[in-house]
Amino acid sequence: MKLGFLFLCKNDIHQLQLWLEFFKNNYDKCNIYIHSYDQDNITQDFVKKYHIDKVLPTGWGDIYEPISYCMNMSIKNNDYKLVLLSESTIPTKSFNYIYDYLTKDDKGYLNYNMKNKLVVTMQTNRYKNNCKNIKDFEKTIDFSHWYYNETWITFNKEMMEIILEDITSSNYYDYFKKAFVYDENYPIYLYSLYDKLDLFHNSNITYVNWNTQEVDGIKHPKSYGTIDERLFKTLSNPNILFARKFTDDINIYNKLVNTVKNLKIK
Repeated sequence: MKLGFLFLCKNDIHQLQLWLEFFKNNYDKCNIYIHSYDQDNITQDFVKKYHIDKVLPTGWGDIYEPISYCMNMSIKNNDYKLVLLSESTIPTKSFNYIYDYLTKDDKGYLNYNMKNKLVVTMQTNRYKNNCKNIKDFEKTIDFSHWYYNETWITFNKEMMEIILEDITSSNYYDYFKKAFVYDENYPIYLYSLYDKLDLFHNSNITYVNWNTQEVDGIKHPKSYGTIDERLFKTLSNPNILFARKFTDDINIYNKLVNTVKNLKIK
């Protein structure tokens, strides 16, 4: 039984040495897929080795072309689940810990929320400023299923099949892909619409710090160049498997390398 790991990158992976320690002696338990849109500036052999055989159109919040392509590969390779990662994502636990955690049941992981006031406001503004201008969007989309989801999802096979079927048939994908950062609405919309919320845990296994100032009215996650004791304690939460956004600073590697090497589920 293998897990699929999909890195969506600009070019290189920031904490490659940490990931190499993570995957060490475990390549027989996983399949690795990498998509980098800035091909001219890839310097890492690891990225070149595992890069998929084409470069697909991407943009901010517009990532389901490479995701769907890799979903097809993942299903063909019979991956048990497919984990979405970015170039700035780091593992916070060992491979064995994460493997055991993600294979303990057949559910995926997708964190969604429509009760939080901030999320409601953000989604309402996004709709007003963008979606209303898309032809037939209001006629097509059932807003009783309009939720917000975190981007970094762990898919099981059925979750992947639902998205692939919609993209192939162009039922809703053609509308969503015209919207601003649709990756934060499109997956959960389909799963809610088709009454498939039981396919995944509503749980966030990737830590992201959104407690930041807005830039031009938009919040961006905090970026880290080091890990202090407070952050290390946060990342030690047994249900946090990954975290972002982290730079390539060696201090991050030094802080986490022993954890990534040794930790097991008790």
